[in-house]
Amino acid sequence: MGIDLGIQRLAVVSNGQEFKNINKSSAVKRTEKRLKRAGWALSRKYGSRKKRGEKPAAKGGSNIRKNVLRVQKYHQRLSRMWEEYRTWVVSVIVKTKPGIYHHRKAACARDEKEPVLGEVCFGSEIFGFKVKLLNTCRKMGMELEK
Repeated sequence: MGIDLGIQRLAVVSNGQEFKNINKSSAVKRTEKRLKRAGWALSRKYGSRKKRGEKPAAKGGSNIRKNVLRVQKYHQRLSRMWEEYRTWVVSVIVKTKPGIYHHRKAACARDEKEPVLGEVCFGSEIFGFKVKLLNTCRKMGMELEK
């Protein structure tokens, strides 16, 4: 069974299955937008505190601590979404049990030099998906070839 890993779609399997890139889903986009807003709000709080010449922002007040927690929560939510989707895709692929998997990775190494494409490659979590697939195949006693 052949698996193509890419940017437009996370994985395309030789039996015709296509798995979408989760970063294009509305839930991930909404969470990323909220993360940006929370980050901007936190940055404004740090900036205004510095401008007024108050004590270091690292200690911060309760509002700054709440905003830091909010930003951390959005980061955690995004990472959980990615991890859960990767786990689901790997389990669906492995349940077909063909014995040997051949995978081909998108050419992201050269694209990481360009800021936009590098960000897309990083966000698509190709490496994490490949590692998860490799570990699951090992656990099930199947082969994974490049």
